[in-house]
Amino acid sequence: MPLCERSSEAAPVVQDLVNQFDSDRYYDLVANKLYTRQGMNRAPGIGPENPLCREAIYAELQSYGYTAYKDQFDYVDTSGVPRIACNVIAIKPGVRNPDNEIFVVGSHFDSEDNPGADDNATGVAALLEMARIFNQHNFAKTIVFCAFDAEEVYDYYGARRLGSSRYVSQHLNDNIKGMVSVDMIGWQASGSSSNQAYIEGRSTMAVIRNELRLVMQTYGGGIVPVLRSTSGDLSDHVAFANAGFQACLFIEGYFSSNPNYHKLTDYVEMPGYIDWIYAGKMAKTAIAYFATKAEIVDTNSMTTTLFRDEFETSDSANNWLLFEGSANGIPDYTVDWSFDYSTYHSAFNGTTIPPAPNTTNGTTRGLKLTVNNNDITGALAAVSLYPNNLVLSNGYSFKVDMWMNYPGGPGGSGSTGSTETATIGINHSGTRVNWQNGNPSDGLFFGFNGEGGVTDDYLAYAGNAASIPTKLSFAASGLVGVNNTHAFFQTIFPASQFETAGTPGKRWVEVELSQDVNNIVALRMNGHLVALRTNSSPFIAGTVMLGYMDLFASIATPAADAFVIFDNARVEATQPVSAPIINGFGISPGGEFQLQFSGVAGGTYSVLSTTNNLETPIDWTVVGTATEQSPGQFEFIAPDIGTTQRYFRLRQP
Repeated sequence: MPLCERSSEAAPVVQDLVNQFDSDRYYDLVANKLYTRQGMNRAPGIGPENPLCREAIYAELQSYGYTAYKDQFDYVDTSGVPRIACNVIAIKPGVRNPDNEIFVVGSHFDSEDNPGADDNATGVAALLEMARIFNQHNFAKTIVFCAFDAEEVYDYYGARRLGSSRYVSQHLNDNIKGMVSVDMIGWQASGSSSNQAYIEGRSTMAVIRNELRLVMQTYGGGIVPVLRSTSGDLSDHVAFANAGFQACLFIEGYFSSNPNYHKLTDYVEMPGYIDWIYAGKMAKTAIAYFATKAEIVDTNSMTTTLFRDEFETSDSANNWLLFEGSANGIPDYTVDWSFDYSTYHSAFNGTTIPPAPNTTNGTTRGLKLTVNNNDITGALAAVSLYPNNLVLSNGYSFKVDMWMNYPGGPGGSGSTGSTETATIGINHSGTRVNWQNGNPSDGLFFGFNGEGGVTDDYLAYAGNAASIPTKLSFAASGLVGVNNTHAFFQTIFPASQFETAGTPGKRWVEVELSQDVNNIVALRMNGHLVALRTNSSPFIAGTVMLGYMDLFASIATPAADAFVIFDNARVEATQPVSAPIINGFGISPGGEFQLQFSGVAGGTYSVLSTTNNLETPIDWTVVGTATEQSPGQFEFIAPDIGTTQRYFRLRQP
């Protein structure tokens, strides 16, 4: 049955954090705090401004509320002279992070024998501004801010990127899920080369490069991201890539054409040199990427689980509305509302299906859909299911475990039926079947084909109230006609036995489709950001959809091997909760404690008290409930509290 509950969850407020970027602060950091004036030198070991800059970064992080630390290390330069370098590091711990997942933002603060305004004070300032903003919020995952030293130098043995290499050597066993080196983001090329940013990394770093590209296309203010696949030793991301972590370089377009690159003229006063608007957009992109990946957890929000179905019994049929369609008008589909998928065995290779990843009770029952099973009525066909009486707008996510199955033997070779596609959608009317041939159609929905040999493994659609849906090109990889050969998907779904790399078939995939309060739609598969787009379609509210469609008039062989299973479907909506605002408090002549505050009209606020020292474990006791004097205005009066020092706090149930 559907379940409604409340819990503390992530709030989709990435744009809010991006909006907190302060261009004046950013300018002040680059121009006045990071030692970028003409004649200055931040070269490690020899530049007099290097240690001054290090201390400035440390002080800045401390002022934001971090417990930053300095990690000093020794090296021998190319002339055999012992040198000292020092990284500056601050950590924003994740608050809901059972797997200790870590995201690292890195920027080197050292320079060549020059002021290094663009290379790389612009990157360090972005790191610092991000750290300032992020310390005002909570995140599910841990974020590490690394200001690296000695990026620009070689040691006696020919090694480079010494600061980042040291950090990686100390953290080889950490669960680092992504690292971005923010390096040179303030100079913009001219003419047709302008308005571009490079996202560089090895081909094996396809996931992080594409995720960063997605974020830039949504939050980067129109700057065009250019993916460049290179294994060159260009920046601090290389040390992470060498250790097997997903890592990439985020850098200005055509950076090697920067006329002041690694020159004495790389100083902030150079007329027309730093493009502050461009640099701000680059910094905002970095902020948005880490806010997206680390998952903002707004403590002033509540998540309501609006709908959940684990398909444990056939009673699930009462929770959904069903619509079907076919090219010849003859219904040809099956729905098994509580299929025991542990009983399935593939006709070709003996594949069995394990419990879904979000199953809480160890059972193996789910929703099984098939279409186009009948040899007589073989035709294009589809089925769509919608939860009963569920209408949503923005600020919600739809999550489900999906198993796409298809006919095929060793090597992943499919047969007829490989055009069968699972569909997951949002913002639907819930009154019609939605599929590629549906007329009319509505909502936004995605298609997933499990078999590796087809042209369209990933599809995206926007409904059309008067016609069939329009194929969309979402930013990640097009998602229209994209197949398993795309490096992004090959990295997410590597080849398993008998299968083809890049496809979501014959494996459990956690799919999340969400629309935040700014109407930004995101698709995630196994936590990887696959698509990101501002929803400019007419369909910005409605219900969610699970479905299955066959886009070719053929019959699967064997038909029993062509199906999708959905399990653990749930819809969660995040709603803001206003924190109370204290308007006044004091002790009356009679010794009563009086408190006045503003809150949510109609809300309930408990008042707790203790006489314990706040520096020791505290035993809070509920002493009463505030009274609403007028809409949203509350008062609490405690009886005579005597002369003992007492502490009070408010709690909203």
